[in-house]
Parts: sequence; C-alpha cells; structure tokens
Amino acid sequence: MGRASAVNLLDIARCYATMKKGAQAKKYLDECLASIDEGREIEQLRRTAIVQQHRSELARKLFTLNQY
Repeated sequence: MGRASAVNLLDIARCYATMKKGAQAKKYLDECLASIDEGREIEQLRRTAIVQQHRSELARKLFTLNQY
C-alpha cells in the first residue's frame, strides 16, 4: 500500500468517526497506520540499498587507486 491508500483509509476512518461508529473507525485507522509503517519500512530498505551501492562503488574505486 502506498501513501494514497493510507489517505483513503484515513478518510474512511474519519467518516465512521463522524457517524459515531468507533469500532469501524478504529479498524480503518489501524489499517491506515499499518500502511504508513509499511511505506516507511520500504523507504528505509531503499535508502539502505542506495548507501550500500555507494559504499561498494567507493570501495571499488579505492581498490583500483591502490593498485597503482
């Protein structure tokens, strides 16, 4: 799920809260929060992969320089 899904779930939760249907609102709010957490985890994994790629490239360049 992405950010748009989280926003949609939050909108649904707000509607249920307005109608004073707390159990349904809580369900959608919990799904919204889970979606946001999942998005953060994916973003962190992406950033970690980029950092590892840069480290690998730097190590390769340093190795090449040290050969001369």
